[in-house]
Amino acid sequence: MRLIGRPIKHSAFMLIEMVISMAILILMSQLLVATVGVLQKAIKVTQQQQNTINWHISTIQLDQFLADAYFTHHQDQDGSKITFRKPDTNQSGEEAETVYYLKRMKNEMVVVSQLDGYMPLLGNLKQLQLDYQRPFVQIDATFTDQSRYQHEVFLEEQDEQAKKKTIKTD
Repeated sequence: MRLIGRPIKHSAFMLIEMVISMAILILMSQLLVATVGVLQKAIKVTQQQQNTINWHISTIQLDQFLADAYFTHHQDQDGSKITFRKPDTNQSGEEAETVYYLKRMKNEMVVVSQLDGYMPLLGNLKQLQLDYQRPFVQIDATFTDQSRYQHEVFLEEQDEQAKKKTIKTD
């Protein structure tokens, strides 16, 4: 098209420029997708490592807490609950026993006392199964990321503990 003898130039992308810009866009999107995938895997591995660390810490805390306790009852309705007693001193300084429950509350494994004490041991649980097989409490926990852990905690019955005390005093 000419206006008064001069050609009019239209500035526009050429086909080769469009192809190159599309190729660059595709490469950048592929790099972004790959980076997101690597980050998701790293997050999953980190979460599993954190669950493993939390699991070991909570089982050590539970083992130490149950060192002088004894089993009294196992209840298996709406999830498991282990009842145990532990020697303690009350506010007046007299020796007494406190009743505790090892159970699941929401998505946590906790120890709760009859006096409304609360000690969280483990979080992010999808499922928790507690079973008493003399003289061990068997714990089977599944986290929300589907990792599963098992542990046995020594917890003898009151009769066995009383027998040991009489043997020691003789």
